[in-house]
Amino acid sequence: MNTPKNFRNLIGQTFGQLTVAGRAPNGANWRVYWQCQCSCGQQANVRSDALLKGATKSCGCWNVQAIKNRQITHGHSRTNIHYMRVCMKQRCSNPNNPGYKDYGGRGITVCEEWKNDFKSFYDWAIANGYAIGLQLDRYPDNDGPYAPWNCRYTTAAMNSRNKRTNIKIMHNGQEYCLTDLAQQFGIKPNTAVGRILRQGWSPILACTTPTRR
Repeated sequence: MNTPKNFRNLIGQTFGQLTVAGRAPNGANWRVYWQCQCSCGQQANVRSDALLKGATKSCGCWNVQAIKNRQITHGHSRTNIHYMRVCMKQRCSNPNNPGYKDYGGRGITVCEEWKNDFKSFYDWAIANGYAIGLQLDRYPDNDGPYAPWNCRYTTAAMNSRNKRTNIKIMHNGQEYCLTDLAQQFGIKPNTAVGRILRQGWSPILACTTPTRR
């Protein structure tokens, strides 16, 4: 076997799953090939530069397994929790989604962990009170991302109180959302909103002024 200039002996070295056992016959243009033993038990003759550059890391079994892995689903494709994750990703990344303007359009993102790994999201959800009927709420930072440190499961009513569009009102040194303050004074939230939008009342008066009987 001819030995080209700048020859580098790779016998005994390991590249990915391949361990070089010896020289193999040269290829076209006298390119150096090595006889390699793969950790799966198969042998393969691999070109020297493919080993050194990391282009070839197995006898081919890695590619086969990767295809199999892509074909295996997580088993939750038709569940509510899977649908919740899909919707979360869509409203943060798809400009054609109806909710995008209120999420991705204003910088709300999904953390890499949840975006790329369903099981990570699933495990967090199960450990943090997920149940049918609850909603995923970004809290404590309503302008922050969907991430383990900034999310919780809550009821629809509680979630609506955390929306950025909800009117916040200071009363006796404490902050209330319009719905809570109105209900505290026996005023229907819709009545309070109507007083503000149609009659020009201040939020505090709209929520604390008794209705006529």
